[in-house]
Amino acid sequence: MGRKALPITAEITPEQPLSPDLMNNLNALAEHQQAIMDRYGEGLPYERERIVHEARFYMAQSAEAMLEAGKRLIILKENELLWGVY
Repeated sequence: MGRKALPITAEITPEQPLSPDLMNNLNALAEHQQAIMDRYGEGLPYERERIVHEARFYMAQSAEAMLEAGKRLIILKENELLWGVY
């Protein structure tokens, strides 16, 4: 038999007002994030799952392209270049 789960207690504290320095930092961070989305986001909203999927797709595509480029360089080396002359 498994153990019985203990009840989880959470202490809720009243909201504290943010200090002006912290508020300024948060505003600067939000402006920076918006500038990045405006520049690179292609007009789409931030969706973590989509961004991660796209990054994986492009990384796989570039890895495959590098392997194909390497094959072509080997073919060129073996058929065109004289050993020691580059």
